[in-house]
Amino acid sequence: MPRYYKFLIGLALLFFFQFKLEAQDFSNKGKEFWIPYSYHVSMAGSGTGVVMTLYITSDVTTTYTVEIFGGTTLQSGTINAGQVVTCIVPNTYFINGSGL
Repeated sequence: MPRYYKFLIGLALLFFFQFKLEAQDFSNKGKEFWIPYSYHVSMAGSGTGVVMTLYITSDVTTTYTVEIFGGTTLQSGTINAGQVVTCIVPNTYFINGSGL
């Protein structure tokens, strides 16, 4: 094999292994999430009928627990792969102030 072929092959290998590209991972998969619910401008005076809904899903069958910081459990159970479960978050647990 001519010497310049070896040089070109070495250069190509150097190029491909030198520049390792990694894509960013924008997945929202995980085990623990912090989700703050707060009053919106139009919700502040709307009374007790206002609720927010949390939608939970998984690509594998798994168990879940929705807890309020401080120990209150709103809902728990098992989600089958591809199933969507809803959890209502009552407005009594909304953040109603700054610095909380």
